[in-house]
Amino acid sequence: MPAPTQATAVARALGEAVVLEALPGSPDLADVRRALDRLAPIEVTPGDVRTALGMALKHATLNPHASVASRHPVITRLKLVVRKLTFFVAHDIAVQVTDLAHALLVAGSATADRLELLEAENARLRQAVEELQGRLRQDDR
Repeated sequence: MPAPTQATAVARALGEAVVLEALPGSPDLADVRRALDRLAPIEVTPGDVRTALGMALKHATLNPHASVASRHPVITRLKLVVRKLTFFVAHDIAVQVTDLAHALLVAGSATADRLELLEAENARLRQAVEELQGRLRQDDR
């Protein structure tokens, strides 16, 4: 008997309707959409630091638990054993990378705060310079 993917290809080649069944332990449509959303390109307006930080925050936490889902129960069990054997290292690395990402987000947020203060001060100084130039022009007349 052909594998399910081969049977699907044969059915499509023969023009038959193909009905895909959800296997136990397989991700549902919502899980697939969430995974695709994480892979979608991120569009941020250039210079919009706050939005960029918000987008980075969505991806800053790593999950050390790899998926063990498979169509074959033996492979599922094997993946579970490998995950348990590598959990200490994977968990330690995921925690360190997550901590680094959150520290960078705090630094980025502080940088954005400082940038906004500098931009406000720059706008205030430009306005003051324009007022002084206006006074000089009036005095020159």
